[in-house]
Amino acid sequence: MEEQKERVEDVYSSEKSTHSEHSAQKEHSHHEKNEDHMRTEHHKEKDHEKKQEHPKQVQPIPLAKIETKTIEVPKENDDTDLIDFSGITKKATTFFSDMKAKLKNKKKGEPTQSHAAREDSESKDTSSFDITTVISFSKKHAKILIPIALILIAILVSTHFRMMSSDLPITDQWAQNTIDTNLQNQLQNQIAQQYPHLPQANREALVRQELDTLYTDNADQIASQKMQLSSQFKDAFKDENGDTYLLAIDPYLWYSEARNVVNHGHLGDTIIDGESYFSLRDGRLDKKASVQLHPYIGAYLFKFLNFFNSNISLMRAMFLLPAIIIALSLIPCFLIARKIAGNIGGFFAALFLAINGPLLSRTPAGFADTDPYNVFFPLLILWLFIEAYTSTKTRQQVMYTTLGGFGVGLYSATWPGWSFAFLLPLGVLIAAIGVKAVLQFVKQKKVGDVTRLQHYKKEVLLFITLIVTSGLFVSIFQNFNVWWSSFTRPIRFITLKSVGVKSIWPNVLTTVAEFNTTSFGNIIGQMGGNLLFALAIIGVILSFVVKAKNGKREYVYAILLLAWLASTAYAFTKGLRFAILIAPPFALSVGVGIGLIYNKASKWLTDAIKLPDIAGKIVVVLLFGLLLIQPLAAAQNIAINEVPSMNDQWYNTLTKIKNDAPDSVTTSWWDFGHWFVAISERRVTFDGGDQGERIHWVGRTLQTDSEEEAIGILRMLNCVQETAPHTLDEFTGDGLRSVKMLYDVFPLNREEARTKYIENGLSAEQAAVMIETTHCTNLLPNYYITSQDMIGKAGVWGHFGSWDFERATMFQNVNGVPRQQGVTYLQNTFGMSEADANAQYTEIQTANADRWIAPWPGYLGGQRSCQRLSETEHRCIGNVNNQQLSMIVDTELLDIRIEGNDNVKPNSLVYPTATDVLEKKLDGETVGFSLALIPNGANFDFIIADPLQVASTFTKLYFYNGHGMKCFEAFDDVRQVSGGRILTWKVDYQCMQSGSVLLERAN
Repeated sequence: MEEQKERVEDVYSSEKSTHSEHSAQKEHSHHEKNEDHMRTEHHKEKDHEKKQEHPKQVQPIPLAKIETKTIEVPKENDDTDLIDFSGITKKATTFFSDMKAKLKNKKKGEPTQSHAAREDSESKDTSSFDITTVISFSKKHAKILIPIALILIAILVSTHFRMMSSDLPITDQWAQNTIDTNLQNQLQNQIAQQYPHLPQANREALVRQELDTLYTDNADQIASQKMQLSSQFKDAFKDENGDTYLLAIDPYLWYSEARNVVNHGHLGDTIIDGESYFSLRDGRLDKKASVQLHPYIGAYLFKFLNFFNSNISLMRAMFLLPAIIIALSLIPCFLIARKIAGNIGGFFAALFLAINGPLLSRTPAGFADTDPYNVFFPLLILWLFIEAYTSTKTRQQVMYTTLGGFGVGLYSATWPGWSFAFLLPLGVLIAAIGVKAVLQFVKQKKVGDVTRLQHYKKEVLLFITLIVTSGLFVSIFQNFNVWWSSFTRPIRFITLKSVGVKSIWPNVLTTVAEFNTTSFGNIIGQMGGNLLFALAIIGVILSFVVKAKNGKREYVYAILLLAWLASTAYAFTKGLRFAILIAPPFALSVGVGIGLIYNKASKWLTDAIKLPDIAGKIVVVLLFGLLLIQPLAAAQNIAINEVPSMNDQWYNTLTKIKNDAPDSVTTSWWDFGHWFVAISERRVTFDGGDQGERIHWVGRTLQTDSEEEAIGILRMLNCVQETAPHTLDEFTGDGLRSVKMLYDVFPLNREEARTKYIENGLSAEQAAVMIETTHCTNLLPNYYITSQDMIGKAGVWGHFGSWDFERATMFQNVNGVPRQQGVTYLQNTFGMSEADANAQYTEIQTANADRWIAPWPGYLGGQRSCQRLSETEHRCIGNVNNQQLSMIVDTELLDIRIEGNDNVKPNSLVYPTATDVLEKKLDGETVGFSLALIPNGANFDFIIADPLQVASTFTKLYFYNGHGMKCFEAFDDVRQVSGGRILTWKVDYQCMQSGSVLLERAN
């Protein structure tokens, strides 16, 4: 036993003071953040960004040896500490005995107790309640209480799963995994040292045996260690108030604008010509604030909650908002399904919506994006539409439709794709008129009777009312053009991601993960599988036979469900983000199917099998309840893995930028732009809601191997963002020529650039205008961030950075035109021969524009270690296209040999010198990738990358720590809890840096 304890102390021994210092540093850091970070009402307030996209799980860091102490197990309580239920039992027995006696006496007509006896009895039962009164009240108001109870159950289930993100339960698993790995590794090392000749299988068996013994003998210590480590993980995802960061990236835009509402009364932070502008977005140009209801709702929710709890922060209020909106959405969901299929249908519809996987992944607490409104408003609008359609009174029809129009107006101020919730009921009304006309013709066999307006009076009234009221309210919340353009929006939606057709510039939507397309089979899978899908279809079919109060069949339910399902399923195929749009009609259809089957099945059990009515109903409900097992398990898995993308390291990095200069601009890939605005409160080049043509320019700064070109582009963006090529277009009238001219001047200084503009055909006056767009002198401090996540995104920013404007121009002008016209254009514009032009024309007609115009150059894996063979030779083993390759790198001859295949070589080798990073093109047949050697002590690490990426600015800044770079000054270098680095650079436009740094990996 003593040996086991010594072994445990070896395993767990660590610098307790290190943990104390970490805590003290974090407390000090948080104190600084508390002083420096703008807070709303003296309180501080996660956007993703996706993804990413659904937020990815952070991997646990290696466990340092942490000293632990044995926690004594609490002693069991004495019997005297237990709750004595005897008194309660006695009171309950007396209460029911007295009640029975009272009822018996009353039935016999016996005299009641004396006044004194009654007083004594009442005094004894002051803590009791009259259960008969409760039962009587419940029965009397069952039509109201049962729906309320069922809605509350669905809300509680929804809130339970959505609020799990606040407590970060996944950190318990991380802690356990880290402890398991740490203990196992240390035991493996110990046993390998003690028994070096023992077979591997025997070693592993011994490790398992010792590990089991450790866990058995030291359960309390390990439990304490797990709790401590889990707490450390949690702290890395919480601010100084103890509030969990918002989960994703996009929520930080709304947080910033909500903060503006609280501090300035509008969405921006400044007023220009009477309009609101947000000066931190779109570089130094200031971005006009668009109409958006979401930040106002967040701001006023904060004010409301702050009235009851003055310690709540704006960030916490925004964190709670998605859970609240989804909870409210369950009410109209229940009411719609209840209208069609009763309480059971409503209950299951609300419950399936609450735990819908795609919806839950986009609307947990902390994912404070606009997605919840895409559930709430369509359900609200269509519930009001159904109430209007099924009402028999004209006044109520107009009232409900007007409220629906008001809902359309509100919806238009929360999400650009609002129009489907407006067009859908209009389409349903037209379809309802068509169904009525067919039925009327079948019945009367007279065309004249079918055309009488009186048969369609209700539909026409609702149609006109909805058109008028929605137009009015959308015009109020947005403007009339927004409402008018809604009628053509479906056509624009179909061409959502077209590129190289109307413009030579790339379209960012082709690379946004949320807009990745999917198959219909994947839709079924994400909605819960074939069984639930079949049940939804059954629900739609059965809704055709639902009858109204007058005994006539109400076809509008089936038309609505069918149209809603079909339209949103199509939207799903256009982008994964639109998965949430299908969640409401799918849940409704499933609920309606269950409700209608329940009504028939429970009646059949009562009539055919002679089960009691209540027993038959319970049996059917329990059977349908089995359908919830898999969705509940999926919801649990989704909820438990929700983790903020933001962490303390990102927060501290951005706070450091904030404290370094009062006005500056931060440039990186757009994903984290909203963070830069929200936390650093400084300008950003572009973000998730404002990319434009900067996706090419910033992508090029990362992808180019020319530092002078990168600095020239950054200077242009600092001056005027992306407006320079369009200013130049006014002088050249040719977009391709303008881009080429800009690339000519980027590497030049101000006077050289002026001369080059004139040489390229501009007048002196035009050159003077252009010089202020590309070489202005009033530059803002510029921070440039390269982070670990950008390695995986390199194919995307490399694609935009390597965008070929010649090919884009060809595609724009040749695709879809007659052959002779296209061939002539290629010959005249690009000097092609007739044969080459014909071949190019044919290629363009069949090509995917996005992939034909530019490649997707990225990194093939991360940084790995090479094996040292000699002073000059190293073996580097990597995976390329799922094939393992062993490459022998000769550092003296600067050559690479692929073992087993001497006939081919990588395209190039990148290597460092004392003051630079150079690339050597290799001779012979190449394989399509390159290799970069990175010094690591006496050995080398390596990366495999696309030839267009291997010597890029990003490679030099991130993998070579800025070695050889003259225009980027190291500003900050931190490692996240996930292990990835964040390197921040300060752009030196004078390029005065030494360019020589210590080539070692950061600790």
